[in-house]
Amino acid sequence: MSEEEIKGALALMESMSRDDLEGDDFKDPYTEAMDKIIEAKRGNRRAGRRL
Repeated sequence: MSEEEIKGALALMESMSRDDLEGDDFKDPYTEAMDKIIEAKRGNRRAGRRL
């Protein structure tokens, strides 16, 4: 890639990025459900509803 292409790509990425997003704003329901299943299995209990 040429220097000009790299500069253009970096400028495009910068224009599309946001600084106002926080990691706590996002949830991962699959991982949360898996954590519950793992904890339930550790205690030899049923995990509740299936995924």
